Amino acid sequence: MKLLHFLLIYFFTTSGFSIESDAYDFEGNKVRLFLAEKKGDKLKLGLEFNLVRGWKIYWKHPGDSGLPPEINVIGENIKSTPTVRWPLPDELYEEDIGLTSRVYYDNVILPVDININKYTKNLLLNVDFQICKEICIPLNTTLNLRLKNENY
Repeated sequence: MKLLHFLLIYFFTTSGFSIESDAYDFEGNKVRLFLAEKKGDKLKLGLEFNLVRGWKIYWKHPGDSGLPPEINVIGENIKSTPTVRWPLPDELYEEDIGLTSRVYYDNVILPVDININKYTKNLLLNVDFQICKEICIPLNTTLNLRLKNENY
């Protein structure tokens, strides 16, 4: 939890404002992408999952079950693939089925670093993820981040 607070403070203090995508909504669970910092062709983004109580998503090494979010850029306007800096998850042991998973609940921001081509005006990211409550549901969305040429 302290790490989440640190990340939120980091993202919102490195820039006086942020640019964000529209939110994708599934049963009240929201996913959005926001720009925390732009310096030249280097972007620091936040992929935010705002989850309703009882819902979860998985970490990069999910454990015995589940799939982590996967981010892919649509188009050829990048110089590098996105790099996610995964916050530490909660560990969930489901005694009735004997499985251990690493998950996020409530609200989590996945910091994402990416290098773009200098004239990129729209960054389209495809996000595949599983969201789970009683069962897991595979979801897919495309988030569009409109960029300006100035540094933030």
